[in-house]
Amino acid sequence: MKEARTARVVAWADRTPAALVVSALAFRQLVGADVKVTYGVLASGLRLDIVEGVKRLLEERGVVFDVTADPGWERTEERERGVAALLEEASRDATCTLALDISGAGPEAATVSLDLARKAWRRPFQVVSFDAGRGTVRIARDPAPRRGLAVQFARFDAGDPADTAPLHAAPVGPGDLLGLYGLRLIPEDPYGLTGGNTPGTDEILWKASCRILDTAVTSPARFTRFRAALAALSHALPPEGGEAALEGRDLPEGIQPAMEAMQRLGLASPRGGGTGWILRGAHDRGAVFFLRGGWLEIVVAGVLSRSFDTPRPVERNAGTLWGRTRTNSSPYAEADAVFTLKNRLFVISCKNDFVDDNLLRHADRLRALAAEYGETSVSPVLVSTRAVEGALEKRCRAYEIGHVSGPGLLSILLEDSASESPRKLLDAIWAACSGPPMPGTNTV
Repeated sequence: MKEARTARVVAWADRTPAALVVSALAFRQLVGADVKVTYGVLASGLRLDIVEGVKRLLEERGVVFDVTADPGWERTEERERGVAALLEEASRDATCTLALDISGAGPEAATVSLDLARKAWRRPFQVVSFDAGRGTVRIARDPAPRRGLAVQFARFDAGDPADTAPLHAAPVGPGDLLGLYGLRLIPEDPYGLTGGNTPGTDEILWKASCRILDTAVTSPARFTRFRAALAALSHALPPEGGEAALEGRDLPEGIQPAMEAMQRLGLASPRGGGTGWILRGAHDRGAVFFLRGGWLEIVVAGVLSRSFDTPRPVERNAGTLWGRTRTNSSPYAEADAVFTLKNRLFVISCKNDFVDDNLLRHADRLRALAAEYGETSVSPVLVSTRAVEGALEKRCRAYEIGHVSGPGLLSILLEDSASESPRKLLDAIWAACSGPPMPGTNTV
C-alpha cells in the first residue's frame, strides 16, 4: 500500500459519524502520514451540521474530506447513482490506493456500496470498517489474495496521543466527539471557586475528598449517619441556596480536616462554641453538595486522570450546551466525568445516594444522556457507593449501563487514590462495559 502517494476512499455515510472519524484516522495511519488521503463521501440522512463537524475534525488531522450532501433523494436508486459517481471518479487515478469505507453506513448502504465498488473498480481495493463493540478498525482486501493476510485489525485509539502522534495530529477528545452532534462542553463549577483567591483550590478539594473517602471505608456506620444528616440539611435549604447548621454530633472525626478545607475555601465556618459548622450553598452546589457527593466526583475524576499510559483529558463536571456559537446560555445537561478510551466516550455518573427511587430515576436520566451524546459510541457508567442490585441492577442491564458500586468501589478508590499509577477503577469500568471478545492477534 505504501508505494502509492495518494489514497482515495469512498464512503456512503448514513448512520454513525463517530465511527467514520475513527476509521478515517486509522486508515491514514496505516497508509502513512506522508500519503495524501482523500475521502469522497455521500452523506445520506445525516444532519448537515453533523457532516460539517466530521469534515472539520478530519481535515484538521490531515484527511481531505469532499462531501456530496444528499439533496433529498427519496429513492435508493438515486443514492446508488451518487455513490457510483464517486467510485468512478476515484478509479480515474490509476496510481492511487483505492478503499471503500463502510464504517458510517447502515447494513443496506454498506452492502450496496460493496457491490457497486466491485463493479466500478477493476483492481484490488481495501474495505475499511469500524467495529464499535471491539473498538478496532478492520481493513480487508477485496478480492482476498491467494497468499498473505486478507484481513488486518488496526487497534487504533483516536483519543490516544501515542496513536495520533505519527499522524502529527491532535487526539480526538470528549469535546470533539460531542461536537459531532452539535454539543459543546462547558465546565461547571458547583463550588463557585472559579477565579477565586485561594491558591491550590484543586489540591485542597482533592485532599478533602480523600479524607471523606477514608472515613467512608473505615467508619461506615458513622458515615451512614453523617450522610443522612446531610440529606436532611439539603432538603431544608431553599433552591436559591443559603446556610445550614451541621451539628457536631453528626460529624465523624475523620471528616474534620475536610471541614477545615471547606473553611479555607469560604464554603463553611465553625459555629460558636465549637459545636458544629455552618455550611453554605444549596443541594446542587457549595459545601452541602460537596459533602453529600461532590467528593466522590472529585476522587473518581482525579483517579481516572492518572490512570492512562499516555495523558488524556478527563473532564469533570462537564456541562453540555447545544450549538457551537452560543456563549451565554447555561448548560442543559451535565456529566460528572467524561473521557475517551478505545474510541468510545465514557460518561460517568457518580452517586452517593441511599434511596432506591432516586437511583432508579437517575438511571433513567443517564440512559437519556447517553442517547443525547451519540448512542452507539457512548458507554454510560454508574459509579455508586450503594451496591447496584435488585431493581436498579435490572434497569442498568436493560439500559446497557455499566456499574461499579458498593464497598468494592470504595476499596478500589481508596487503593487508587494512594497509588502513583492507579488502574483498578479504570479496569473495573472497562470490564463493566466490555463488549464482545477482541479479534485475533493480527494487528497493524
